[in-house]
Amino acid sequence: MRTWRSFARLENPAAALGWMKTIVRRENARRFERAQPRESAMPTDELPAQRGDTRPARG
Repeated sequence: MRTWRSFARLENPAAALGWMKTIVRRENARRFERAQPRESAMPTDELPAQRGDTRPARG
């Protein structure tokens, strides 16, 4: 959608493909930033041990 709204500002029609790829890349980056999970309120001692963790479990 952002591409079509900004199309009138494109000065060099030969650069359209690169211009559109840049817009798509930036939109995907924005979407990824917004989709980042928030920090969990779960206490870390209740989380399962990760693979390769050689420390003994608490408790």
